[in-house]
Amino acid sequence: MGLITITSDWGVNDHYSAAVKNKIYTYFPEAKIVEITHHVPAFDIGKAAYFLRNVYPHSPNGTVHIIGVNTIADKKSAHLIVSYCNQFFVGTDNGVFSLLFPKGEDPSGVYEIMEMQDHDSFTFPSRDLFAKIAARLASGIHPEELGKPTQILNHITPSLPIIRQEKTFDTQASYTEIVGEVTYIDRYENVNTNIHQSLFNEWKSKFRHFEIFYGSNDSVDKISTAYSDVGIANPLALFASDGFLQISMNQSKAASLLGIRKSTPIIVRFRN
Repeated sequence: MGLITITSDWGVNDHYSAAVKNKIYTYFPEAKIVEITHHVPAFDIGKAAYFLRNVYPHSPNGTVHIIGVNTIADKKSAHLIVSYCNQFFVGTDNGVFSLLFPKGEDPSGVYEIMEMQDHDSFTFPSRDLFAKIAARLASGIHPEELGKPTQILNHITPSLPIIRQEKTFDTQASYTEIVGEVTYIDRYENVNTNIHQSLFNEWKSKFRHFEIFYGSNDSVDKISTAYSDVGIANPLALFASDGFLQISMNQSKAASLLGIRKSTPIIVRFRN
């Protein structure tokens, strides 16, 4: 397809993104470039994986993804090409690859890049190495020609919700809670969490009632399917397009108006 995406922490006020794009065009003038975001917090590979996870499932076969976050290689963190679902991911083995793919689904190929950089300085691999590799992959060159087979060495365990139960004297659970956390607050101030719909449905099938707490006493007791299900500036809970629970307000700013921050726990309580 010749499609290359870029996810980085460079921001938009410096020359970095332009330098990388121009380098890609030098090697492959027919490339089509999609800039996912350059606003990943500095060195935050968790956020980089979050943004890319929400894009690559909707990308055509053959797409190449440059991960321009925390890119400097060392003896324990090699530069890799990772093949998954007929797409290629180019980045550094710093843990980001372990956060990209569903649990239990391994990449079909992992290759340590053996190509030389285009510059004697090793401070900008995205321009001096990744751009060239991505251009060659997008033009149809196989990863076996650019690197040697290896494996992902650095793994990070993503933060998962905690299941907490309150039991009565007869050992029956009086209620069960999913205790999740805020993963990302977007520009609309929608509050995204790490509670997936599949986990919610698993526990919901065992209880008659549920309530979702997003503050000390604030809660909602139903799942909406659209923001317009409630009145303007009213809070709601729904499962976003990525399948994770989101706390929002219809045409308003949930995070600031509801007092939700990165440290705010999101609790789903089930009871009979």
